[in-house]
Parts: sequence; C-alpha cells; structure tokens
Amino acid sequence: AEVATIRRWIAAGAPWPDAARIEPVDRWWSRQPLTTPAVPSVDPEMAARIRTPIDRFVGQALAERGLSFSPHADARTIARRLYFDLIGLPPTPGQIAEFQERINRWRGAHPTEPPDRLPQPVVAELVDELLASPHYGERWARHWLDVVQYADTCGYDKDKLRRNAWPYRDYVIRSFNEDKPYARFIAEQLAGDVLFPGDPDGILGLGFIAAGPWDFIGHAEVPESKIDGKIARHLDRDNMVANTLNTFCSTTIQCARCHDHKCDPFTQEHYYGLQAVFAAIDRADRPYNVGPKVAAERAALASQIEELRGQLAELEPPPVEPIAQAATIPAPPGGREDEADESQRAVLLERLQAAEQRLAELPDVEFVYAAATEFAPQGTFHPTGGTPRPVHILHRGDIQKPGPAALPGA
Repeated sequence: AEVATIRRWIAAGAPWPDAARIEPVDRWWSRQPLTTPAVPSVDPEMAARIRTPIDRFVGQALAERGLSFSPHADARTIARRLYFDLIGLPPTPGQIAEFQERINRWRGAHPTEPPDRLPQPVVAELVDELLASPHYGERWARHWLDVVQYADTCGYDKDKLRRNAWPYRDYVIRSFNEDKPYARFIAEQLAGDVLFPGDPDGILGLGFIAAGPWDFIGHAEVPESKIDGKIARHLDRDNMVANTLNTFCSTTIQCARCHDHKCDPFTQEHYYGLQAVFAAIDRADRPYNVGPKVAAERAALASQIEELRGQLAELEPPPVEPIAQAATIPAPPGGREDEADESQRAVLLERLQAAEQRLAELPDVEFVYAAATEFAPQGTFHPTGGTPRPVHILHRGDIQKPGPAALPGA
C-alpha cells in the first residue's frame, strides 16, 4: 500500500506543498552529547552497602526489581576472582590459606573494623602481587592479540607458517608486564620505526600492522599488474585500515570501501585516504636489533668502517702508466712521504680490522613479521622500497573502476 501511494504521487508529478518542511532529527546513539546523570538515592538499609556512586545506580536497579546486594564475598571467593581475572589461573589451596592468614593477622591488629568486610589493604596487596606476575601479561596479552587478529600462520588456502610472528606476541606480553603507557603502545604499533629509531620495540610493535590474514597466492604467485594481484593488495590494505580503526577507535570503517558509511561519519574519501597511508608497506620478515645499545653500536661501527675504507682508498697510489723500456729507468728511492703513507695505512688497516671484528662479535640481527618496505623478494612479491602504490577511490569498491586519486589522510 505504501509503495502504491508513492507511485501515485510520482505519477502525479511529485507535487510538494510550499509550506511543507522536513526537519531531520539525529537520534543515533553514538552522536548524542554526553551528559552526567544525577546520582540516585537509595533506602538507608541499602545505603549501608554503598561505597561508590556507581553502587547507587546498581542499587536503584536492584530495588526496582525487588532485589538487594549479594552478601560480601569471603576470602576464598575474592582470591579466586582475582587470580582468574588477573592471571587466568586458579589459586592453589596453599595460596588461599596464605591469603586468609594475612586477613586474620590484619583483623587481629585492627579489632574495631567490621568483621564482615575484607580488609582493603590486604586485598590491594594481593592485587599488586598478581599484577607483578609474568602470568599477568600472558593472560591479558591474549585479549589484545585476539583483537588485532594475531596468528602464527597467514590464513587463506595455503595458510603459510609465519616463523617470525612470535616476537610481536612476546612484545605485547612484555608491554603489559612493564605497564607501558597506552599512548606509547599505540605509537610503537603504528609508526614505531620512525618515532623511536634504534629502539627494538619501535620495530617489534609494527607486527600489529602485519597481524591480520595475508593472501600468499595473491601476492607471491600473481603479479601486481594482473587483476587478481591488484585485488590481493587492495584487500591487504583494507585489512590494515580496518584493523587500525577497529582496534584503536572501536569503530568500523571497512563499510566505506564500497559506499559512504551508513551509521558513522565516514565517507569513501576518508576510507581511501587511510588506505593511502598504508600504500607503501607490506607484511614481511623485518630485521631488528636486540637492544638500543646494540643498534647504536652497530650503526656507529658501520659508519666507522665506511669512513676507514674511504681513507684507505685515498692513500692508494695512482696507477702508473707503462713506459717503454721501463727496466732501463731506475726506481726512485723511497722518501719520508712514502714512509708516512705506509705508516698511516698500517694504522688505518689495524683500526678497520678491529672495527670489523667488533661488528662480527655483536649479537645476530633478529627478525619479526611486521610492516616493511624492504625485504627479500618472493616470487611476484617485491618490496616497494618506500614508494607508495597509487590508491584511487573505487566505485563500489571495484578495483576495475578507479575514480579520483586518494590522498593520505586521517
């Protein structure tokens, strides 16, 4: 009936009354202004259990349903909750008994405290101990690695093994255990090699960009000049863009690959501008040094070796043109200048050998599967050398229908 009404209106010429106005109303939840709600009041009996303003909202919702707060959890329950939440493992009977003993000692020293409540200083002490455990990073890194699509294989039909994916996994675990600031954590994973040169975490963090699935056939067996090769690289950039926005902004943007986003303020221009940000990089094994001191020493030695070799080249005598009957010409006697050159050459050679030996003694370069612009070619998969691939706004996401060029932007 509604469709028929619209058809009759169109057939009549779609007349529109001059006085009619349409006022758009935006009720989408994510675009509503944030407000601070009033803290509700609760009855006196429930108020005795209130510790924070959030408890009042919970108490109000419980009261509306004829419910009340549960009894205070005992020591065993609290210990199990903390262990499972923070390190993912249950406490042993001995650890529960030790926790209970700490509570008993604290209550003995504070006899006026309510007996039905666990002493917060003792609970906080256990929390600190669990946060300091290496199992804390192992437990919570799993959540992060799930969000960023980490895997030890590439996915797709061949599902190739990523032999050097694990350094990124260990980097995430270590970052949680070191309580790394979140802003630094983000920066290392998006541009660590530029923002923190010489720091291994600046390269290890780039495993984030390479964490998602990768089409081996579409990259290593199909050249970029063919349609399937272009599609594979297009989808590769799509994954990098989607993973970044999904992870750090908790919002989708991949919808805008084919059309302007229907629920969030993202256009196709926004989306392909983000694709252009990633247009020069691929996923590949990337070398890194085990520590900033090693990186600095390796760079200094490489520079020193290059300089010494240049100085030695300058001391090399120029080639002598052959002269007829050279045997009849007596050789000039060596002078002090020749002796000085020989002495200087010997010193430079000694320094060069020492620098090369020290360079050989440094720890081997390690590798991590990460965002890279330089790597060993594999079949039809070649590095860009840092030159961005051209990115265009695609009509309905069709690689064969390119539109205007996309400029990098966020």
